Amino acid sequence: MNFLIFPIVLSLLASPLVPEVSPLLTKTIDPTLASRADSVEMVYTDGKFSHLEYGFTEQRQPASYTPPSTVHRIAAPSLVTFGPCDRHRQTLKRTTAHSCGFIIDIASGKNLINLLPFDTLVINGSSKGKWTVALADDYLSVMEENYPIGEINEKGKISFSLDQAATHLDLKRTKYVAFILESSSGDLNVDSLDFFRTPSPPPSHVNPAMWVWDNRPAKTDASSMVSNLKALRVRRIYLQISDELEPLVPFIRESKAAGIEVFALDGSPSYLDHPEPLLRRIQLVKEFNSKYPGTPFAGFQIDIEPHLNKDFRIRLDTYGSLYIELLDRIRRITKEDLPLSTVIPFWYDSLLINDRSLAWHLFRQSDEVVIMSYRTDVAEIEAIARDELLYGERLSKKVLLGVETGRIPDEVHITFKKCLDDTPTAVEAGKAFWCRSSDYTVPGSRISFNGKEDAFKKQLTHSLPYKSFSGWVIHSYETAPR
Repeated sequence: MNFLIFPIVLSLLASPLVPEVSPLLTKTIDPTLASRADSVEMVYTDGKFSHLEYGFTEQRQPASYTPPSTVHRIAAPSLVTFGPCDRHRQTLKRTTAHSCGFIIDIASGKNLINLLPFDTLVINGSSKGKWTVALADDYLSVMEENYPIGEINEKGKISFSLDQAATHLDLKRTKYVAFILESSSGDLNVDSLDFFRTPSPPPSHVNPAMWVWDNRPAKTDASSMVSNLKALRVRRIYLQISDELEPLVPFIRESKAAGIEVFALDGSPSYLDHPEPLLRRIQLVKEFNSKYPGTPFAGFQIDIEPHLNKDFRIRLDTYGSLYIELLDRIRRITKEDLPLSTVIPFWYDSLLINDRSLAWHLFRQSDEVVIMSYRTDVAEIEAIARDELLYGERLSKKVLLGVETGRIPDEVHITFKKCLDDTPTAVEAGKAFWCRSSDYTVPGSRISFNGKEDAFKKQLTHSLPYKSFSGWVIHSYETAPR
């Protein structure tokens, strides 16, 4: 499980903890990766050099505007004509068979607007003729396309759900509302567009889930392990599996009797380039469930984490596309028979693949998503996972939030950015020149509940006010307090 936190900087260092880094940078940098990166970060844990991270700022998602309340009104919006229609004030007449109508740029030509917090669009105004209402995100607007959400052909207030649109476009990056003229002529007056969020009471408390990485106790002492899980009030585990599944039958049987679901778990960044072992393992789980219908796995969880590859930021398009393609292949195996759970860090909503966030792509292909939201403050957890919880709401997917219990050392990050060779502070490394730009630290105490047993237990009692919130996942059985 990755606990690095990108892109949030937790605290700046007044002075570097590591006195001399330039020689080490020169020694450890990869010239090939350096040629494609615009920044590098030297990461130290427990005062010792750990690794380099290569950055490429253009791969980050441009900010979208998130309205601050549960009601957002766009008053007296401007109607812009598109297509070959004749216009007289608010009246359009068709001149050809080609599509035409009005567009309202709800992004106001600036930042895209984040409509994830809203489930309903209400159009206030009047109309004559027949019109199709459609939405477009950044991707569809570039393609000069849109997604229809309903029709209007009468006066007054008309309401449309945004949930269906969420499966076809990324509502976090919405660009415009379109009114497409379907009749030979039509009038359209829009007084306002109102976006609403239906209040969602916090779900009732549910017992947590848990990751289990070492499956040997499940094979050798099933009763003791189930007893430990019951003591922790765990209602589901994600169990790392191997190709040998039959030895797990007694454990799954006892877990089921104790009311504990068992998901099979597997994942590695290497599976993006070589997915065959993972696909074979998923097929083995399906065959196991057919052979042992009384003790089946309740689902399959993948934990790929391609961001652990040191060239992830500079090969984001490649890794992202491979990830999406892999999930598509997995869904063709699991179909409706085996629920698919996907683990992602909270910041995947800030990365773009085809002008849509990587999180959006992965949510669409999963039955549930577990967010690595490793923090020790519930308000901060909600803040960093909010858009993922909203993706879950719009797409009707369950969202669980991960909490860390293992020891996490403080991390010191020393950042260099490319600069000109005549800059006084420039360091030559990897056939490029770098200037030290910022240092910051990631305190482990803000990431993990290690040594904070009372705070950890209290955390598990919290519920968040999102329909998608389905509980907490403890990382992990090996480190959780007994």
